[in-house]
Amino acid sequence: MTRRIAKNRKHFYWALPLCFIVIFALMLCIPRTYSSSFSFVVESQQAAEHNRVMTLNDPSNYDLGLTQTRSAIDEFGYGELIYSSQFLQPLFLMPVSTVDGSFEGTYADYVYTAMRKPFWLKAKSWIVNLFKGQKKDLSPVQPSIDGLHLSRRQAGVLFDIRKQILFKIDDHTDVATVEIRTQDPLVSAQVAHYVEQQLSQFAMTYQQQKMQRTLDQMVNITRDAEEAWRESERTHASDIHLRKGIYESFYRQQLVYQAQMMSHPALVTLSDPIINYRPVAPRRTIVSLLVTFLVALGMGAWFCRHEIAEAL
Repeated sequence: MTRRIAKNRKHFYWALPLCFIVIFALMLCIPRTYSSSFSFVVESQQAAEHNRVMTLNDPSNYDLGLTQTRSAIDEFGYGELIYSSQFLQPLFLMPVSTVDGSFEGTYADYVYTAMRKPFWLKAKSWIVNLFKGQKKDLSPVQPSIDGLHLSRRQAGVLFDIRKQILFKIDDHTDVATVEIRTQDPLVSAQVAHYVEQQLSQFAMTYQQQKMQRTLDQMVNITRDAEEAWRESERTHASDIHLRKGIYESFYRQQLVYQAQMMSHPALVTLSDPIINYRPVAPRRTIVSLLVTFLVALGMGAWFCRHEIAEAL
């Protein structure tokens, strides 16, 4: 087998360099991609596992149980939110600019007009438009009015934006990372910063609304406990001290919960997006070498096909 390959080594001398040059030239047609990312963890209130004995002799044991709730949106929920149409469409009108100053406009217009494509994709689009008799619409891209009905152009931009967002979660630390990949390092950082702000704002609004509903329920329960205590005090009932203790326990929990509303963040950001000037794709040299190596294996297998067939 080695002798067979050595006999045909001249074919390797011209085929492998040519393969490397062709693949590398094709890789040069693929625009470079730059990334910017941020990481966060979801702050949640998880129920503590404990056994509390509820007795009439110790009213401080009465727990409303409303503060021991877990947020309905976890790390995976935010991942689904990021890819939703309702979250992505506001990105259409976000102002962006390239690092070299060649483009300034909305993110949707950047995706639709400024992002470069390989020549084979350009040729495909040109042929499709030629047969359809349509010209590319260069007017500004606007988001959907109702967020539901999208035109073909809006749906295409939304699809491209969704492909530029990568969301992943570390299974060991529960740290979520959002990565934005575009063809410009400044645009990637701007979009990542905007997505971070939108996520934080959504999480804060959701948490405040949920905690406010819980607080309203706590206020009602505490008010009922106070009225029961006042009524037993007015009628000189035998359980006056018990009802007073229940009211005071509920009231203390209400104050603690109000304090939590002021200091309990929904998302804790671990790292903010920055401008990264090193491209993450394509790996031109690595891909070219890998393809060349596979071609070399294929040529060796072809020249030794009779030996391989006999061995099998």
